[in-house]
Amino acid sequence: MAEQRAPLTITLSLPEDDLPPQYSKAIPQTHQRILVYPRSAPHSQPRFLPEAQTNEAESVGSSTLPLYTAFDETIKSFTLQTPFIYTLPKESSPRPRYQLSQEHSKSGKLWRLRIRRLLPTESRRLSIPTPGRTPRVDFDDDTTLYLIENLGALSVFKGQNIEIRGRRAKTLPGHITIRSYEDRKSEFWHMTRNPAGDSLRKENERKMQKYGYRSDQEWNRKLLFSAVTRIRGEKVDWQDENDRVIATETLEGGFDVIDGVNEKTRDALITCWVARRWGAGNLSWEAQEDKLSRAVSMNGI
Repeated sequence: MAEQRAPLTITLSLPEDDLPPQYSKAIPQTHQRILVYPRSAPHSQPRFLPEAQTNEAESVGSSTLPLYTAFDETIKSFTLQTPFIYTLPKESSPRPRYQLSQEHSKSGKLWRLRIRRLLPTESRRLSIPTPGRTPRVDFDDDTTLYLIENLGALSVFKGQNIEIRGRRAKTLPGHITIRSYEDRKSEFWHMTRNPAGDSLRKENERKMQKYGYRSDQEWNRKLLFSAVTRIRGEKVDWQDENDRVIATETLEGGFDVIDGVNEKTRDALITCWVARRWGAGNLSWEAQEDKLSRAVSMNGI
């Protein structure tokens, strides 16, 4: 039998100086912090009251700046001075409302045009004259309302084909196409998806096998606006789907909208107006003002 050995026990005795100190749950007096908070004054005291807000309609020289709102029903007149679209209030000087930014292909063709609504601070900064320098506002792509794109710009064999797409929640869904008739009339068609005409649905397979694939059946096509040239080309009437005139365009770059046009319709109407002039090459984008224009390098274009 193997001999069983007793376990070895080693006892170490340390001197008192080497023993760890006794810890206590109580916080030492040296580590205690006494936080004294000042008594808050009642909100009725003057220092808690909001400061006197400065009215945005301050005098700038001999003119005043009106209050800026996202949608102002009283504003009906607009003028185009690239890269901005100005409003023409009755009792004040013009004020920038929209901003444009364009891109060209490598071959120099018009490719893309973006439009956005200026923020109140940006519009005010551009409206107040600053001695010695010209105010500048960079174009923010994240706030783009609509993207106007020439689908034929990147092809040598395709002509101009302009398509407008919304980039915000309050813009029109789908896209807008333009159809022109000998420079006398332009139609803007609103295209939205037709779920019932989806060729991938089983109920449409037999129809597609018999008649073939037809892309137009997958879209709902509705006339949005039409621009008709009047009075020897000096005036253009913009009509809705019911042939009711809702805006008037002049050759000098003016655009007047009638009463009763809501915010979404007005944004789409102004975008179509700019797209028509841009596609026809009627935007006088001067070199000193075209600081936001970006040349896009495309291989082989």
